This record gives sequence, structure tokens and C-alpha cells, in this order.
Amino acid sequence: MKREVTILKNKNQPIEVDIDPIPDWEGFDKLISFLKIYYSAQIVDSYDGLFNRKCTLETDGVRYQLIFDDWFGNSLRSLGVDSDPLIIKIGEDLKERLKDIQPEPIGSNNPDYFQYHLVWDDLGVDEEYRYETIYENKNFQVRINKPVKMFLYTLLINGEEQFRFNKWPKKWIR
Repeated sequence: MKREVTILKNKNQPIEVDIDPIPDWEGFDKLISFLKIYYSAQIVDSYDGLFNRKCTLETDGVRYQLIFDDWFGNSLRSLGVDSDPLIIKIGEDLKERLKDIQPEPIGSNNPDYFQYHLVWDDLGVDEEYRYETIYENKNFQVRINKPVKMFLYTLLINGEEQFRFNKWPKKWIR
């Protein structure tokens, strides 16, 4: 599954840029540095919570937010129509710069498991291996990584780690 920067434009909603290639807590700091260097961003306000971070930034008098959420990763959000063009510009810039970022492979020569249509069994909240399914006579498991450092999930096949990732693949059904 390719990790992409996605610009989300929904009617009557702020424009948001989903930054999948930089999904983690530490990536939030890298994104702030990027915005300071390339967009002369100034921090107006910031908040670090247990599972999320939020920073209001200003570039050329236009305010916008960088948000990190443990479940969803990093995103930029417009704070109104005046910041929409800037958010789109930054989103397009990030899309170009990060277009070749891929999930972190652990082994080599792995097929793209994220493209498979898989239906997962939920093993319960307290289980180390939260989700499980059988596909092509192989036991697939998804572990929720605790504590979340870089990646939220790890895919295991027959007990061997294959990939770490943050976004649940669209073709997988929980």
C-alpha cells in the first residue's frame, strides 16, 4: 500500500491534508521544522496531549493547524477560507516531496498484502494480537503496538512480522 499525501476537500468542511508518509509523533516535529523552513511558519499556539498534538501556525498572516492523532497520524487543517489556498499549496508540495515513501518492510520480497480483500476476526481489546484471519492457508494477525512509537500496527503472517503501518487498509474489513 503506497503511503500518500491526500488533500481532502469536503463541502462545508475545512480543507485537510492527510500526511500518511509521516504518520508518527516524531514526524509532527519534522513537519513543524519543514513548515518553518519552507513556509516561514511561526507557532501561535501548541498543545501536547497523551495521544495527540496540535499546533496553530501562521504564515504571512494566515493561520492553520498541524494535528497529530495516535489513531490517524499527522494532518494539516485549514482554519477558514483565507487559509485554504495555503493548505492546498503545502499539500501539493508535500505530495510531490513524499511521493515515493512506502510502508516499512521488515522482510524482503513480500507481496502487497494491503491490496488483499481480507475479513478480520476481532480477538478482543486485551489481546496482544487484536485481529486474525486465514488467507491462502496462512495465519494473518495484526498486532496493535504498545506503546505506539512509530507505527500503530504490525502485520504478522504465520507468526513472522511482515510490515508495520498506521492506516488500516481500505480493502480490509474489521
